[in-house]
This record gives sequence, structure tokens and C-alpha cells, in this order.
Amino acid sequence: MPESNVLLLENLSPQMARKILREIVEGYTDRMFISNHCRRRMVERQITDRQIICCLRNGTFKEEPYWSP
Repeated sequence: MPESNVLLLENLSPQMARKILREIVEGYTDRMFISNHCRRRMVERQITDRQIICCLRNGTFKEEPYWSP
């Protein structure tokens, strides 16, 4: 993703957010970081890393993107 796109993240359409997420997941899963909080929740819910990646690749959005500084 070109750096110039970083400035446009405030006004993402749902379609563009989906496209960017898919590109990130497809190209950078080896550099993905899952926080300790997320790991704890994954254990509670018996969810694997593979399931998280699959969800990011194939899942759907329930809300439109919004900016949270």
C-alpha cells in the first residue's frame, strides 16, 4: 500500500476498507502481530491464528469503517 494512502484512511468507504484489509492479510500475515489481550480472548473462545487470518481474508463487515484516533 503506497504511503500516500495513509493520509486518506479517515474517509474510507466500506469497499476500500475491505480491499485494503485483504491486501494486508494476503501480503503480510508473516508480520501480523496479535496482542496479548487478543491471545487471551482467543484461548477463551478456542480460536486459532489460522481462523483469525481466514476471517480477515473472507469475513464480512458488520459496521462501516470509522475513524478512531
